[in-house]
Amino acid sequence: MSEIWKLGFVLQWCNWSPQWQQLTRREREKMGLIVRDVGEFWMEFEDFCRYFTDMVVCRLAEKTLLWPQSHWREVCCQGAWTYASRIPPPLLSSCHLNIKNQRPSTGLQWSKQRPAQRRDKKEQRLSERQKEGQVQEEKQKKKEGEKPKQVKSRREHVKKQEEGKEMRWERQIDRRSRCGGCINHRDTFLYNPQFLFELVGEGAEVLICLQQEDRRMKRREGSGENLPIGFEVLRVEVNRVCRVQCLCEQAASSVYMDSRSVTLRATLGPGRYVILPTTFQPGATGRFLLRFFSHSHVHLRELKEELPAPSLWQCCLPQPSAVTTVHLLKASGLSHPKKTAPDVYAVIRCEEDSVRTKIFKKDGSPEFNTKAIFYSRNPKSKISIELWKRGLLLDTFLGGAQIQTGGHERCQNRVIDLQGGQSRGCVFIETSSSQCLTDL
Repeated sequence: MSEIWKLGFVLQWCNWSPQWQQLTRREREKMGLIVRDVGEFWMEFEDFCRYFTDMVVCRLAEKTLLWPQSHWREVCCQGAWTYASRIPPPLLSSCHLNIKNQRPSTGLQWSKQRPAQRRDKKEQRLSERQKEGQVQEEKQKKKEGEKPKQVKSRREHVKKQEEGKEMRWERQIDRRSRCGGCINHRDTFLYNPQFLFELVGEGAEVLICLQQEDRRMKRREGSGENLPIGFEVLRVEVNRVCRVQCLCEQAASSVYMDSRSVTLRATLGPGRYVILPTTFQPGATGRFLLRFFSHSHVHLRELKEELPAPSLWQCCLPQPSAVTTVHLLKASGLSHPKKTAPDVYAVIRCEEDSVRTKIFKKDGSPEFNTKAIFYSRNPKSKISIELWKRGLLLDTFLGGAQIQTGGHERCQNRVIDLQGGQSRGCVFIETSSSQCLTDL
């Protein structure tokens, strides 16, 4: 930046350029031009594109309660990728070599960090050493290509053995571990830390930033390189309060980079979401900081429990024996074509628990797209869905439907006619159930 500032004396629109005299006072006021000696300088747009490669626009975060609503409100949570199994994790060096040769599956993007132009001298020396090491590796590979085929086959055999060890370690990873790797490793992906937040109203624009700890102090130990990190955002049930046990709707996904921080800016609809910060490969450990920015007040907390904690009055009742998820997709035929459509909302009930959707105004075929999870004490308990018409004083019952789920089913689609009300429409739902409480 100092070199560019020095060039300001010879570039166009520098501090003593005669081009400033060509501007009228009105044009200066329109530009908001105030000449101050605070390191500010002006230049042609072509020169800006020539001398700069990246531009970052910073937005201020909330500092006080009276801060303007247009500014971001920040919430931070600290976490760690930890290992809790008796089986020793794979070596970080082998993991790092495998990472360079892999690409995430559909829905993920891989991005290698570009060489930064504003690093300190130590980082520049480290990048130069890495480049020299890569050149030496390429030369060594060329020499190895000239060796007999027996050496190649022997190395391929050793490589297969190492891959087999990593696959065996991945299968035996403990559920208590919090270093499951990216979504490519579906057997261990959900073993990562999970953070829950909820958006109300019409949704909001959010900014999520994942920062890993500074690992430069570990260079003497040979492990000072940054971990390739990223995160996934999953849309979960509107009443979920415990950890996610199976993969669900993927709302957003970041790139995976071996840099100190990875940032994602996205617009999300109303509902509950879970953020899963991950490393690219399972077994890598380290600490991280998760920063969440939005224009509204959002509560961000880590999910640590596998099952919801019972309330005081539920301690005297039998423990839950089945879990069911209900995805209310939509309803149709709630009003006559020649009549005005009603304001509709739905209520999903299971034993003493219930979930209510938002009100869909003047919609005879509302798209609810609401998902709920219930832990029932009786596996044969029925789940009821009620549709109501909002009124000025009293709400009117349009119709209801009951569901009897099986002992173990996944993504069972149903179309059920409404009964017992003023409407003769139907509802479209998708259910999943299991008698193992940690399956859903």
